[in-house]
Amino acid sequence: MYLADYHHHTDNSFDSQAQMKEVCKQAIRRGVNEVCFTEHFSVNPKVPTYG
Repeated sequence: MYLADYHHHTDNSFDSQAQMKEVCKQAIRRGVNEVCFTEHFSVNPKVPTYG
């Protein structure tokens, strides 16, 4: 079976405290073949997702 997670946030987004390295380690342990990090990002400096 091929496992993938195509929507994961890390502490680069305002709504997560997960660290990218730890997410990857956990994915390997669980047999996940692919992970896509989908961080919140905005070009509007007035919103919390800026930068």
